[in-house]
Amino acid sequence: MNDLGWIPGRVRLRDFAGPIGLGLFGPGSESTFYPAGTVIVHGWRGHTEMPVDTAARRGDTQAIEQARGRLDELLRKYAKRVEIAGEPCLFWEKPLEGAWKPDWGGPPVTTLHNADAWYPARVLVELYRYDRQRGQARADYLAAIDGVFNWTKHFVWTRNEFADVPSSPFAIGGTLSAAFLLDYYFTFCDDPSRRDNAALALALARNVTWRYLPLWAMDSDRYDSDLDSSFLIEPNSGRDWAALACANEVHWNIDALTQVYVHTGDERMRYYLRGILDRWPALYRPVYETSLEQAGQDAMTEGLGFFDGAGPGRGGRYNYGTAATLPLNEPVGNSKLRVVAGARAAIGFCKDGTHSDLADYRTDGRGACAFRLVSGLPGEFDVSFSYPYVDISKLAVRLTRDGQARTLGAEQVRHPEQSPSSLYLGGLRAGDVIQIGELPADTTAYAPPAVAPSEAAPAGWRLQTLAAEVTLPRDWRDTSSYAGLVVGLRWACGVPYQQTERA
Repeated sequence: MNDLGWIPGRVRLRDFAGPIGLGLFGPGSESTFYPAGTVIVHGWRGHTEMPVDTAARRGDTQAIEQARGRLDELLRKYAKRVEIAGEPCLFWEKPLEGAWKPDWGGPPVTTLHNADAWYPARVLVELYRYDRQRGQARADYLAAIDGVFNWTKHFVWTRNEFADVPSSPFAIGGTLSAAFLLDYYFTFCDDPSRRDNAALALALARNVTWRYLPLWAMDSDRYDSDLDSSFLIEPNSGRDWAALACANEVHWNIDALTQVYVHTGDERMRYYLRGILDRWPALYRPVYETSLEQAGQDAMTEGLGFFDGAGPGRGGRYNYGTAATLPLNEPVGNSKLRVVAGARAAIGFCKDGTHSDLADYRTDGRGACAFRLVSGLPGEFDVSFSYPYVDISKLAVRLTRDGQARTLGAEQVRHPEQSPSSLYLGGLRAGDVIQIGELPADTTAYAPPAVAPSEAAPAGWRLQTLAAEVTLPRDWRDTSSYAGLVVGLRWACGVPYQQTERA
């Protein structure tokens, strides 16, 4: 279980995050790299909430028609069509118009192998679904979706996710690509003509997530002192970012990993997600505040070096960087537990301790689900819940407590209009069973495998357990606590030791 109390106070979520806008493309703003008037897709951060479904929930038909107009222009004016392995493919170049400045690569920077364009592709899928629900499905949209899907099967690599390193792939290439594939899956999983492609989309989402997760699986150098790369992520392969861990936009990979995990059930993803969220506080810059509540968006570093010659050097941190929200992990507002559920799994995240979790998770794979709360908290507490890529805003919520079942009303369930895949549940307590939507009684419960840290001594070593009398406090609200202490086997200067929360 993760305690996300380490998130900087000034970037914490007061409410669920909504989608980005539906303008889709326009002039770029980074004049250092390309001339004014260069036209690019505007897609980054578009991997979180469903943009068209959110506009529909709000009754914002004007935004939907704006998106339709922009998308039709993209298809008519900018779409590139190629054939790969006999399959017609469609995608958009970066930039759409113009070119990078000569000092930053010039016209050769222009490429079909970019990640930005999966955002309008995602909007295309959602617009098709919106029209289909109203009996107005457009054949031209479906043909374009097929073309983008074929491209996504064959693209192999991307580069230039950010303008300053046009030759390199970035970790965030795995965010919008996975978002398109998950939207595709939920749009076509019940369509007989595209059911096989939907299953393939889910598998591809898993594959691209791993492909774009350059993560250290262990301490990369056991002979340095207390410098540990485990579970941290390299942002791109450029000179100033190779061989270091980065906060900044790499937060978005945590979003994508969470989404893809709950819909694929890949247990390795669960393991690494837990590890990433435990280790992420290592990316704080050495800037001192009276409490984490005062830490702001600049609290984390763009680079923590793990090797000689890596960016700021071994053990050094760049004196700049950004901390971003974690819209799929952080317990929202006053809630103490965040539950994220999907077609194949569910996972919980805590705030102010590791006091709560969920058990007995069941789902129909389409948004309806149930789970039991496990908690050591006394009394009642709030839970924030999400089922990414599915509009659950119209599903009834039932609570079973002490054998008595009832449907929850507006005083206990809030449906955020900016996030139709989410619910805010108030006044819950340990042992409560929550059911969202209608679920067959015989639906099989999901149980994640237990993973315990290995206590085995490395070959040639014997670990000595020291006497311990107290449990160390690990409360992020207490500046004198041992919050962030990593439990398990550690190495320093070539010597292994077991680090525990007992002393």
